[in-house]
Amino acid sequence: MEQNCCNEEEKEPQRELHLYIHLILAASLYLAFLILRSLLHPIIFAAVLASLCSPLMAFFERRFNGRRNIAAFFVVFSAALAILGPLILLLGVLVAEGVSSLARVQEWLQSGGLEVWLHHPRLAGLIELAKERLPFTADLDVNEQLLALSRKGGEALLSRGADMAANIVSATVQFFILLFVMFYFVRDGKEIIRSIKSLTPLEETQDDRIILRIRDMSRSVFVGSFLTAVVQGIVGGIGLSLVGIPGLFWGAIMGVVSLIPFVGTALVWIPAVLYLFIAGSTGSAIFLLAWSVLLVGSIDNFIRPYLIRGGGGLSPFYVFLAVIGGLEYFGLPGILYGPLILSFTAAILHLYKEEFPTVPHTIP
Repeated sequence: MEQNCCNEEEKEPQRELHLYIHLILAASLYLAFLILRSLLHPIIFAAVLASLCSPLMAFFERRFNGRRNIAAFFVVFSAALAILGPLILLLGVLVAEGVSSLARVQEWLQSGGLEVWLHHPRLAGLIELAKERLPFTADLDVNEQLLALSRKGGEALLSRGADMAANIVSATVQFFILLFVMFYFVRDGKEIIRSIKSLTPLEETQDDRIILRIRDMSRSVFVGSFLTAVVQGIVGGIGLSLVGIPGLFWGAIMGVVSLIPFVGTALVWIPAVLYLFIAGSTGSAIFLLAWSVLLVGSIDNFIRPYLIRGGGGLSPFYVFLAVIGGLEYFGLPGILYGPLILSFTAAILHLYKEEFPTVPHTIP
């Protein structure tokens, strides 16, 4: 009896110490999260890029006789070129086409093209129908309203110029933070993974399985999303070219906006279809509508999950749900976060099945 009392008295200080350490640890982790919260996106994407570039790191490490700092620098430099090169080319095309389009629009307005367009039988019929069904629009001068809307749009664009500049500066800073963090992830990735594994109570093989699953899924999502955007841009550009709309420019735009949640390529092809219909090219409008819905849309709904599904061992159905749910909750980064979270969950469920084999399970 006395022995048990002594043991309890000895354990009491240890419990207090453990409780104190856990409280301090929880508070420290929370404060660290607050500090790093605004940097989570570049940190996560830096980790994904570092994982993608691990074969390149091994190549440069051999070329530079194991000098990891130089090898990591060239890996980051190569990744920056791979990202910035196409982006700069795309921006150049956008600026050139934007200036050209603005000049054409100004010339069109000055030559009275807007009034001719408003009196087009199809558009005039729609305007008259609107006036009949919506009496409050009867006294509206559509021409004046459109001109006023264009002026207000220009004024709004100018007024938001400062915000746009601030967003560009913020994106640039985030990009350089990503490259900075990526350098250390590339150089010290093995040590970082070893440190993370040392903090978990799991066996090393279990840690390796979870890390491998997350790494494969992140690679698949990153490559799959990029390839999907490229394919959608190419297919969409071909469809636009077939109906007489500049395919190179608008195909590139379609590839970029395909990453925008839910709306995606519809931001390009819906206005194009409406324009063709109003202009009297009904056949071209129907063709572009069918092309965009059946071909371009199917790429996003079927090819993206197919490209992604291989990495994390998940079926296309679960990947599709993860992408949609991730987009809804996280926005654009959810394309990556959703499948990663679901892949991690599936890995944990597999470990649970191994630890409790008598319980029936159905794991995706």
